[in-house]
Amino acid sequence: MARQRLGMTQDELAALIHKNVRSVQAYESDEWDPRDRQARAIAEVLNVPIQWLKDGEDAQPLLGERVEVERLLNELNEKMDTILAKLNAASPKAPRRRS
Repeated sequence: MARQRLGMTQDELAALIHKNVRSVQAYESDEWDPRDRQARAIAEVLNVPIQWLKDGEDAQPLLGERVEVERLLNELNEKMDTILAKLNAASPKAPRRRS
């Protein structure tokens, strides 16, 4: 479950979507379906596609793919920072302007 993967409690999710914890419990147990506005809020807070909320298990791989994409982007950003630091260190400093 996406909420649990984020280490979030039902109380925390309820507060973030401005609902009571009973609503979150009902959504998670499929007792109630969240209205569109609540579904969008839940998807945004949990950082999952709204379709995942509707499809459940069938869309589960999307979470893994998203995590992998984020990991790769972070790795790429770190490499770019390293390259930029090397370029800055290797380039001659521009002369300062006199006032």
